[in-house]
Amino acid sequence: MTAPSLKNSPSQSGQGKQILLADSKHRAARFEAEPSTLWMILAGLGVTIAVIGWTDLALLWYPLNFGNPEWEFGTISAHYDGMPLGTIGLVTLAVAVMGLGWRLATRVLSGLFALITLGLVGIFAIYLLDVAVALGGVAPAIVPIIKKAIAKAVVFATVYMAFYGWLSAYLWRKTRL
Repeated sequence: MTAPSLKNSPSQSGQGKQILLADSKHRAARFEAEPSTLWMILAGLGVTIAVIGWTDLALLWYPLNFGNPEWEFGTISAHYDGMPLGTIGLVTLAVAVMGLGWRLATRVLSGLFALITLGLVGIFAIYLLDVAVALGGVAPAIVPIIKKAIAKAVVFATVYMAFYGWLSAYLWRKTRL
């Protein structure tokens, strides 16, 4: 390997200046990764993000206290608030397994997304039953805050149920033979 060469360059004043020029054959070689390597890295990222996000959500539910409307209302509201990270992780994983052409893994994720959809429908039903209790059990000055929380949860629940339901059906259709 040879060092870069020095060349003289004339200036307007007639004195030469030295310029350092890199030899083109010594430039770093371009690295190209195989597409399967990139999909595997994306799959690893998806699993990592999904585990972190869904662990956080699972810990919201421990210990279970169904039958306590205040606990149900707060936990379900917090569940919807915490869903983005786990969702991003699972969707990243789904994109990766589809990119790798893993039909069985795509089908398994489709089934998981269907189960998540059903779970979201179930907790949304519980949430709606707790709305009247939440509105009736607070001081009148707090009612606007509770209404805002309810509106947010209803929007989040609707969007997540629709998205997970659609994604489940879409992945299943894409893997049909």
